[in-house]
Order: sequence, then structure tokens, then C-alpha cells
Amino acid sequence: MKRILALGAAALALVAAAFGQDGRRITAPPDTRTQLDLQHYYLPRDLQVALSALELAYPEFLRLESLGRSGTGAELWVMTVARKEGLEPAKRPAALLVAGLGLDDLAATEQALYSILDLVQNHGRDDAVARILRDCTVYVAPCLNPDLRERVLAAVERGESPASAGEESVLLERNFPVRWDPLTTERAGPYPLSRPEARALAEFLILRPNIALVQRYGSASSRTSADFGWPEADVRTHRRVAADGLLDSVDSLARREGALLSFAYEQTGAFAFELPSLARVGAEVLPRVDEILPLARTAANSTLRLLACLPALELSAAPPTALDPQTWQLDLELRNTGRLPSASELGVARFAVGAPQLELSGAQLAGAALVRASDSVATPLSVRGSGAELPQIEGGAVLRLRLFVAGTSGATAVLNVRTPRAGAARVEVVLP
Repeated sequence: MKRILALGAAALALVAAAFGQDGRRITAPPDTRTQLDLQHYYLPRDLQVALSALELAYPEFLRLESLGRSGTGAELWVMTVARKEGLEPAKRPAALLVAGLGLDDLAATEQALYSILDLVQNHGRDDAVARILRDCTVYVAPCLNPDLRERVLAAVERGESPASAGEESVLLERNFPVRWDPLTTERAGPYPLSRPEARALAEFLILRPNIALVQRYGSASSRTSADFGWPEADVRTHRRVAADGLLDSVDSLARREGALLSFAYEQTGAFAFELPSLARVGAEVLPRVDEILPLARTAANSTLRLLACLPALELSAAPPTALDPQTWQLDLELRNTGRLPSASELGVARFAVGAPQLELSGAQLAGAALVRASDSVATPLSVRGSGAELPQIEGGAVLRLRLFVAGTSGATAVLNVRTPRAGAARVEVVLP
């Protein structure tokens, strides 16, 4: 009997540990302030109503704005998802989720909409979601091609072929600037960003240097393992994170001429991923309505795993060591707790991402160095005024810093590290 009880206790401990690793509190209800019906497809005007209802119900997390307008003047909506307290959302590491570009991801609009709902409803019962909302920013553009969506849904309701209603003279996924080639790619447009939808999204991405990754939804394009000469470190990161999140890495996508993910990675240095196509393979453009919710849940789970990989900084300091009555040595550890680095190698090489910056207030910075943990060898850093420029930080890596500061005993030295795509970290040290 004792052995049975011991085994039962061990089993309960394993179950508890599993739920602890998951971060989900099993008895906590969702924060349900509004409902979405995911047993139908949203027309663009109905999508606007649903997005507005979400923003109204969750004002502390959501902000709805327009990217611009489509070719027919329809609004292109983007939802900013982030807890509004704390660091400004525009200065946190961010992800951009884009859906509804063409026929191949028409059903992804509902999946993107569900991801917004999943984040705000689970903020109080899922530790991973709470951390993302507190420390990161998620931009969601659920329908980048509302004109196409309007035509196709209307055609389906009339019993007509969605493929014929979805014909476009210029494809959004061929109209972005990187690798744009109208001679070898059909329907690429008269010039890059000739479509207002592509231009609006490109401007949004460029004007937000905090976007560390871009995700689009399943494409019908074939895959290839062609080598485009990208930095090997970036390729390894793409493949590792994609495998963990059940995604497709950008380096494995074919026909990238003029595609969004090519533009996101090669132009801005953001890591780029695609969810595998979740719809049934075949002639049908849209899954059945009873498949919308299960597909949306599957997509949201993959997206959540991807968002958990965003870079994030933590800064800690050891007690200061007095070198003389007015000079102290400070030993710091700067850690990137995310899976993604603070910047891609390609982004750094193309000057799309700035270096992390260390700033000191409350004392004077006399010198700074990087310290290798293996042999304690210090490499001097260039100091400019009250700050120093730091190297980029790999996912999961730690930088050990040694600072020499001048000040008065009892003063509080405030140290800040800021980087465009990994957010900020802060620590305060009282000089003894």
C-alpha cells in the first residue's frame, strides 16, 4: 500500500511539474469580455467590427489603427497587442503577424484574429502569455488584401469558383522590393510596391525598428533548400526556431522573388517565418466552416511558441569593489533570455539594426571592458561620454561587463542597456 501511495504521489508530482512547465493554471478561467464567432468567414466590414469590439473590451492591451488603404479604399487594419504599462510598446522587442495576402492564405485572417483573442483572454492564466504582453509587442495585420477577400467570399456565397474571383493582375506576394523581377516572375507589378497594400506594410515595417521577427501564414508555394549565401549563424537560428515552433524557415521557401518574408529578412534584418499551410490540400481555397476554429487553435499554438523566442534582456550587477575613495569597479552580467539574437547578422551587415547601448547616470564612466568567462581576459570597449557600445548578443548568451566608474560614496549608479530589437534592461547600484 505504501508503495502504491508513493507511486501515486510521484505521478501527481509529475503532473504538477508538467503543468508548471506549461505555465498554464489549470483551474483559472479565461478573461472573456467579448466573444468572436469563428464558425464563419468575416467580410472586411465585419472584421473591422470584430477588431473594434476587441479593442473596446481590452483597452489595456489593444490598440487598433490603419496601415493605409487598399486599391479600392478599404482600410488595412493592424492591431497592436501589448500591456500598456511599463516600457513603451514601440521600444519593446516585437513581432509582426501578417495574414490574408492572397488566395493561399485567405483563411489565415481568422487564424490571426484568434491569436489576438488567445493572447488577451489568457493573460491572467498563462505565464508565457503574461510575459509576452508585459515585455514584448505583437503587431497583427489580419487582412492585408481586403479587396480580394470581398470578391472571393461573395463568389463562394453565389456558388461560383473562388479561383476565378481571386484572379489579380499584380500579386501582393510578388510586389515587395527584394528580389523583385518582372522578367522571371509573373504578375510582379510595373514596379516594386506598386500596390498600395504592399507599400503600406513595407512602410510600417521600416518605421518600426523594434520588429525582430515577421510571421506570415501558410503558402501554397513549393519548398527548396537553395543556398542564397546568407550568414550561416542566421540560417542556423532560422532552422532551430522554425523546428521548435513547427514553422517553415525563410531559408527553405521557394519563389521568394518579391515576397514579404524576403523583404523582411533581407531588407530589414528581421527573422522571418511561415506557418505551414493548415488548410486541406486540394482545389478548395477555404476550409469548411467547422474547421476554422481547430485550425486557428493550431496556428495560435505555433505562433505562441514563436513569440516566446523573441530576444529579451536581463541585467544584473555584483556588489561594487572600491579601487580608491572615488573609483569603483562594477561587474555586470547582461543576458539575452530569448532564443533569437538581439539582431541578425544580415541586419547588422546591412546597417538595419543598431548596436546595444550601455548608458550610466549618477556616476561617471571611466572605462568599460568585456570579460571572457573562460579565462577572465578583458577586452576594452570604446567609451563615449556616459555610455559604451556593446556587441550583439546571441539567444541565451551572457555578456560579462566590467565597468570603472567615478563618483561619490553613497551615490546611486543607474545602468541602462537599450537595443532596438531586444528591448531594455536596467539595474541600480549604490556606491559604498
